[in-house]
Amino acid sequence: MRRLTGQKRVGHAGTLDPAAVGVLPVALGEATRFAMSSGWEPKVYWADVVFGIGTDTDDAEGRPVAAGDASGINLGQIGECLRPFLGRIAQRPPVYSAVRLGGARSYALARGGGAVTPAARQVRIDEIRVVDWVSPMLSLRIQCGAGTYIRAVARDLGEQLGCPAHLAALARLRVGPFSIDGALDYEQLDAISLSGGWRHVLWPTDLPLGELRVVIANEVQEQDFVHGRGWEAMISDAGADRVRVYSLRGTFLGLAERAGARLEPRIVLGSDC
Repeated sequence: MRRLTGQKRVGHAGTLDPAAVGVLPVALGEATRFAMSSGWEPKVYWADVVFGIGTDTDDAEGRPVAAGDASGINLGQIGECLRPFLGRIAQRPPVYSAVRLGGARSYALARGGGAVTPAARQVRIDEIRVVDWVSPMLSLRIQCGAGTYIRAVARDLGEQLGCPAHLAALARLRVGPFSIDGALDYEQLDAISLSGGWRHVLWPTDLPLGELRVVIANEVQEQDFVHGRGWEAMISDAGADRVRVYSLRGTFLGLAERAGARLEPRIVLGSDC
């Protein structure tokens, strides 16, 4: 992206496994300051799960480590076993994952031959729906929060059904407001870059922040905000700890956080955004 756009500051919201395809939001310039902010949920995936083989990576890239007979699995059993996956659940990340263990990445420790057991952590799954079932392959549509490993869903579903399983294919269909229908592939990006029109395909910086409350700053407050000074503000919503700040002209200025009865600047955008 640096080569295509000439931008030095490039970031993204949420990595994809090497074998996965789909939506990867990319932030440029000042927008990189929001890359780890809210607005990158929910995430929607299409997942193909194969029963009968478990791998050390929980996907098709790994080495087979377990085998089983999937012939006895039926759709009714699958539906029953999927129910406990809904809501906030404790999920153990795959051994080959980017989770940090004692300062090192779990995958690095595993590749080095060390004994690795990532601790379970809380994740959120909003929806998990069967799209197709032709034994031994199950296709699922999953809507979830950040930090959810679909590989772990495949592994754990196999354990629930008493048959090893792994993730055979994964496509990310949506990240927050960004859908695969509006995404660009590498060939399209190359063509746009050559024509010099890449700025015309950018989305607004504040698009992923749509769930945050809006505060309109008057001219005095705008000057305070852009110079890093807060101001007294009456905000009735008890949950509005972080807000989007706009000028009277409708220009997005950045994010502020509530500190008692005041709003304090947290991310102030430059004039080029």
